[in-house]
Amino acid sequence: MKRQTVRTFEQVIRTADGQEVVCQAVITYSIKHPHKVFIEVQDWDSALVERAMVFQARFIASHRLEHLTVDTMGEAIKPELREEGFRWGCEIEDYGVVELARVRVLRLHGVAIQVLGG
Repeated sequence: MKRQTVRTFEQVIRTADGQEVVCQAVITYSIKHPHKVFIEVQDWDSALVERAMVFQARFIASHRLEHLTVDTMGEAIKPELREEGFRWGCEIEDYGVVELARVRVLRLHGVAIQVLGG
């Protein structure tokens, strides 16, 4: 099947040293086993994005801000995502972080406001 690209939602995550960063990534994949994808996985596009976001959050939360780079995240998360995709019948061709920046989040009556560059 055709190559597809999805983008993770922008998420704000606290690092191991208490800094807040915003992260967003792009995943390129193709479906290799349609039966698995269409029959065994409900809403595979969303499932793939959500798994990537879990991996991103886990990685960022376990690292200090000075150790976070686009490359180190990609190297750590791509193999995990590939393994997950393989189980679902997808081939993850690429995973790349397109946004990784320190932010300051202000919460006013339940509404979050992000200030880039914190």
